[in-house]
Amino acid sequence: MNGGVAAMNVSSSGRFIASGNYNRYDNLSGDKHLHLHDVRLDKPVKKFYTGHHDVNVVSISPCEMYVASGNAEKEKGEVVIFDVRFHTRFLHKLLHDQSMMNQTLIAPDSSIGIGGLHWMADSRIVITGGGDRLVKVWNVEGETKLVKSYSTSNCVTSLFVNEACMTIAAGVAGADGIVHVWQP
Repeated sequence: MNGGVAAMNVSSSGRFIASGNYNRYDNLSGDKHLHLHDVRLDKPVKKFYTGHHDVNVVSISPCEMYVASGNAEKEKGEVVIFDVRFHTRFLHKLLHDQSMMNQTLIAPDSSIGIGGLHWMADSRIVITGGGDRLVKVWNVEGETKLVKSYSTSNCVTSLFVNEACMTIAAGVAGADGIVHVWQP
């Protein structure tokens, strides 16, 4: 693994730890892999090629069959999802495209990318928040389908989902401390 660990996630059973990295000394480029560690085995980590130079978020699905990595790229925020059994090819690519946005208010050296990622308990629905000022709800069972989008006032920097009360909350960039809340 090259670079510092930028994001980690522990599976619900505690068996797996996912990590993604960056290297601040090399133009923010990590090794472009999501690393999956099995704490019960004394084996090298599984590596999934994501192409992400810098990682904002990694996540393991509740069923522990899928792993996801969200990048920190300013214009082309994306999440890639892999089946843990097949590390050579991703299953889904979820996009937050900022290239069409007016980026005059975004610092030129900022890395917005993906600000949050949440798996629903059924492991079929993924909720993401990105630098395109959107929170997106995706169905990843079979084909990748965008189910719904929620607009925010700025780039999404954090995301929280409470399934018990069906609440989605997104914190956004800026000095105003804005949190958007939806109860779909």
